[in-house]
Amino acid sequence: MPPINAYSCIGDVGHSIAVLYLVIAINWREGCSSISLKCQLLQCLALTLRYLDIWFVSYTSVYTAIMNMSLLLISLTTSFSIAARYPTGYDVADDNFPASYLILLSTLLGFALTRYIDIVEICYSISHIVEAVAILPQLRMSRNRGESKAVIRHYLILLSFYKTMYVINWLYKYIQWHDYYMGKNIAGIVQIAIYYYGIRMLYSDDVVFYDRLDLSQWTSKLPCKLRRRRKLLHLNKQQRV
Repeated sequence: MPPINAYSCIGDVGHSIAVLYLVIAINWREGCSSISLKCQLLQCLALTLRYLDIWFVSYTSVYTAIMNMSLLLISLTTSFSIAARYPTGYDVADDNFPASYLILLSTLLGFALTRYIDIVEICYSISHIVEAVAILPQLRMSRNRGESKAVIRHYLILLSFYKTMYVINWLYKYIQWHDYYMGKNIAGIVQIAIYYYGIRMLYSDDVVFYDRLDLSQWTSKLPCKLRRRRKLLHLNKQQRV
C-alpha cells in the first residue's frame, strides 16, 4: 500500500471542510431549503460502502481510520438534520431525482469494474461510482427550483477541489508506484466533470442568484441565539428556586 502523501491529505482537508460547511450552514440557519436529502443519503451510502474495510480489514493508519469515520459521522449528521431536525424546510416535491436508478447503475458498474471478487472490494468499487453520481439529485433540485443558493455553490466548489486533489493523488501514485485502479479512476474523472458542469450551471443565467454572502444574515442570528440562551438559563434558575 503506497504511503499517504500531501495531495491525499489536502484532499481530505478539502472534503472535511465541505461536509462541515454544509452541516454548520444547515444548523446555523435552522433550515435546509434547497438542499437535497437524496444527495446526502447517497453520500452516506458511498462512504459506508467505502469504509467497510475499517471493520473487516486491517486499516493502514490511525489517521485514515479517524478521517474516514469523521467524514461518515458528519455526513450522517447532515442527513439527520435534513430528515429529522428541520423537516419542514425540506422540499420533497423538488427533490425528485430517481436515486434508485443511480444505485442500481452503480451496483452493476461496481461489479463490472472491481479488481477481484470479494465483498469488501466490490463494495469499495461501488462506493466510488455512487459518490460520482451522488451530486446529481442536488443539481436536479437546483434546476427544478431555478435558483442558485450560496451554500450550494460553495459546497460544490469545495467538493470539486477535494476530488481534483484526489485525482492528482492517484496520478502521483501511478507515476511513483504504478498503483492503478481503473474503476476508481474513471469514476473520479466522471465525478469532476459532473462537479464542473454543476458549477457552470449554478453560475449561469439558467438559475436565479440569491442568498449571496451577506455577513448580516449570519451575525444578526447571534444576538437572538444569545438572548434565547439567557432566557432558558433564567427559566432554569426560577424552576430551581
